[in-house]
Amino acid sequence: MARAVACALAAACCVFCFSSPAAAQDRTEQRYQFILRELAAGEGTSSLWWNGWVGGFALATAGQTVLALTLNDRGWRIDNAVGAASSGLGLIGALLEPRTPVTAAADLRVMEASTPKERALRLQRAEALLLRSAQEEIDGRSWFPHVAGAATTVAASAVLWYGYDRYESGWINIIGGVLVTELQIATRPTAAVGSYRAYYDRYGTRRQSLAPRRWWITAQGLGLGVAGEL
Repeated sequence: MARAVACALAAACCVFCFSSPAAAQDRTEQRYQFILRELAAGEGTSSLWWNGWVGGFALATAGQTVLALTLNDRGWRIDNAVGAASSGLGLIGALLEPRTPVTAAADLRVMEASTPKERALRLQRAEALLLRSAQEEIDGRSWFPHVAGAATTVAASAVLWYGYDRYESGWINIIGGVLVTELQIATRPTAAVGSYRAYYDRYGTRRQSLAPRRWWITAQGLGLGVAGEL
């Protein structure tokens, strides 16, 4: 009887030893696939948002530049010249905008994963990209972009007011600039934030708190802003 019990325990130990690495690899793959699915699901919306704002600022810059060069009325030329400069700054900011949610899934798909070590490294990279994507979305909706966008808009209006006595145009610029700023912030996707929280809630791992914490140059309304945490 004792011999039979010993054999059973030995067999159980063997099963445990051989199954534990396989189970760990399964968990690694499950976690990676969850992150990849989430990042891939949000990629289209993030790409549409980024390309839409880049295209919008580019069209506004080009259109106002043409009007500033071709209109006969001096006042309208001044208004469009200031508008083109503001839109140009917005375009530069949009091009410099961090866009990890747009590229993260593609970056993960090209990583090697033929060995357990490579799969573990790939999971670490996936978690880092998910955090970065969520952080960028949090930063983009913090209070600072609102202030930066408003300040840029007021600066452009000040040029119209004090440089050219274009008071009505200056007020119109403020109204339009603030509306564009708020629309840009309000339409920014937030899928990665939800994915980040869902991932760590599901797999029971301690997650890093999300809060605005970095500085970066970004398009804000019709100008260029600096976003982050003070």
